[in-house]
Amino acid sequence: MLVEMGNGGKVKTAVIPRRTAEALLRAVDWLTEQEVDFQVTGDTAARFYGAKLKVREIELTVTASTLERLGGEVEWQRDERWERLTLERDGVRLVASAARCWEARRGRWTAVRADLRHNTWIDFQGRHIPFETRGPLMRRYERLGEDEPVRQMLAGSHCS
Repeated sequence: MLVEMGNGGKVKTAVIPRRTAEALLRAVDWLTEQEVDFQVTGDTAARFYGAKLKVREIELTVTASTLERLGGEVEWQRDERWERLTLERDGVRLVASAARCWEARRGRWTAVRADLRHNTWIDFQGRHIPFETRGPLMRRYERLGEDEPVRQMLAGSHCS
């Protein structure tokens, strides 16, 4: 079975594990109900674009003001790769649209800003879901020094 993508490409429905898909769909339904602008990013989006990496976490990007409005445990997350404001709900990490990542090749922190106005829309399991466009997502993996997901997205890409 194939899923239509917004620009006419196709993606297999089995691109993400069943539990990941279920958590993603719960989050999409909740954010849609709350009338929140968001986009799927990170490992989940990379899988839809053809990367075969393991989904470490489901990331959905929203604005920082949206995180505050949604309430709950909003926290500042910093590790060796990321500085970002996050909110966890039902196994899904909501990430503020402005963050910093460690740019491995240059050895410095660099700003990362998500553009919630430009998306690739993918119909998946009866939902029309906004995904971060492939180019910015690949650039983020490159900044993090993760070349393999970029090669896989280029080789297995389902959209242009």
